[in-house]
Amino acid sequence: MADPFTIRIFVPDGDPDGVRLIDRMNWTGLGLVFPRAKWLEVRQRPELQRTGIYILVGYSNQDDDLPTLYIGQADGVRGRIESHYTGKDFWDWGAVFVSNSGGLNRAHVTWLEYALVKRANEAKRCHLDNGNSPQEPALSEAEKADTRAFLKAVSYTHLTLPTKRIV
Repeated sequence: MADPFTIRIFVPDGDPDGVRLIDRMNWTGLGLVFPRAKWLEVRQRPELQRTGIYILVGYSNQDDDLPTLYIGQADGVRGRIESHYTGKDFWDWGAVFVSNSGGLNRAHVTWLEYALVKRANEAKRCHLDNGNSPQEPALSEAEKADTRAFLKAVSYTHLTLPTKRIV
């Protein structure tokens, strides 16, 4: 049986369908979920200057039964999402995961990207827009254990993403 936990969702603009900050008690991370339509406001948030991973979610066309995902990572995710805002039209929602403590470095987020892409491919419940499959980076045993724990907490935030097509 899994251990119980608490997730806090803060809605900074008062719109529950808008920007959401997701925090899990006893977790060093922070999730930021936002609709694409709010990107021009969201891009000013200081969390986006941090090293992290992000997932863009949407539908490539109206006939798709499965969502399309793009999974990425960056030192300062704002710049990467900014390029996708202008270069990728499919996504309606974005989710960003960063550390509150500065505990994520480039190797950690590269491993997280690798693990998320691998999970998405294995689940076969989405189309991936990623052009390549990242290779697993070398991490020490301790770093890999910590990064897996971060990924486990990220996995719980799927509760905060829309589950239906936005029309």
